[in-house]
Amino acid sequence: MTLFELATDFDQNYIARRLKLTTADGYRRNMRKHILPYLGPIDIEMIGYSNIDSLVKILEQQGLSNTTVIYVLATLRKMYSYAFKRGYCAINPLILYDFPRRDRYNYRVLTEEQVKQLLDGTISKTDYIAYMLAVRYGLRRGEILGLKDEDVNAGRVYVMRTRAVVGGEEVVSTPKNGRFRVIKLTEGDFKIIRAYQYARHMNVDGYLLRSDHGQAISPAILDKHFRVQLRRLGLPSIRFHDLRHTYATVMLSHGVNPKIVSSVLGHSDIGITLDLYSHYSVDMQDACLAVLS
Repeated sequence: MTLFELATDFDQNYIARRLKLTTADGYRRNMRKHILPYLGPIDIEMIGYSNIDSLVKILEQQGLSNTTVIYVLATLRKMYSYAFKRGYCAINPLILYDFPRRDRYNYRVLTEEQVKQLLDGTISKTDYIAYMLAVRYGLRRGEILGLKDEDVNAGRVYVMRTRAVVGGEEVVSTPKNGRFRVIKLTEGDFKIIRAYQYARHMNVDGYLLRSDHGQAISPAILDKHFRVQLRRLGLPSIRFHDLRHTYATVMLSHGVNPKIVSSVLGHSDIGITLDLYSHYSVDMQDACLAVLS
């Protein structure tokens, strides 16, 4: 069995049946762009460390980050895990393979003054609510766009789904890690959302954020408006997702319990929160020093 043949089998019987569409798209992209062009014709029993080393070198020469290379290798490892379980091969050569060191994830955040400037300077109510939910409550872009009118109730936001565009098609799925969560709003923010809902009585698709004609807002439109807004206000050029990082940074810098921050963010484990924002977990040790002094 060649790797081409394994990829077809793997796609039909694992990817299509078990993975969310957004995850499946990543697997297929890795196979199509980064794995099969170089290893596809080779028998899976003949692929060893030298072949994998050559693949890594090719990907690095293409300018791909270590993080991307790791994702590609993880896809290949999953393919072999599937093949081993099905009896197509005797070993999985990726089990003991040394993956590259993961790049340190760098993100940019706004200061609290810049957050105020962003929210105060946003005229569009739709954009304002999107920015507010990201920077004041840590929601992901897809989660914000996936909110329906009924998901905001009694001063709470019920994060039940996420909306994304994959291959030009809209995909609605469960939140990342499948973690549904409930987030409390301030009374003022809840009233702002309620007023928005009443003002935009037309709702074609049922989603909270919508145009004047009731259609759901797309990720591309939201991102475009965000970039324009940052330039107009003279704010740093950041990604929409960095508003979520800004939320976490502000909360931790004010001494909010990391477990609570992790829960609000929807992380699967508090270790993810502490690792991602490790500089703040170190700063929080000042409380320990205060006890000793």
